[in-house]
Amino acid sequence: MISLTNMTNRIKVFNLSHDVYCAARGQCSCVSLVKGGKPHATSLTIPAGATLKKLPGALLAVKEIAKAIGSGELKIYHYRTWSKSKTKTETAASKPKRRKSK
Repeated sequence: MISLTNMTNRIKVFNLSHDVYCAARGQCSCVSLVKGGKPHATSLTIPAGATLKKLPGALLAVKEIAKAIGSGELKIYHYRTWSKSKTKTETAASKPKRRKSK
C-alpha cells in the first residue's frame, strides 16, 4: 500500500491502462459502461495539494506515475507491512532452555 501526494498547484490525472496496471495488480480493475460491453481502463485523479491514502502498490508500474514521482510532482509514502507476531508462549517455546549451573 502507498500514499501519493500531489505537490503541484494543478490537478493530476493518470490513465490506468489494462495492460500495465491490471497486470501489475493481478486482477482487472477496468469498468464496463454497458452491461456486457467492452471494459474501459480506469483513471486516478489527484487534486492539487491532496494526498490519496492506501492505494495499491501496482500504481508504480504505470510509467506516467513513476515519471511524476521522479520529477517531484508526486510524493510517495510506502506503508510498512507487518508480519504476524509470535505470542509469548510461541516465543518461549522456540527459545532453547538453559541448563542450571550448580
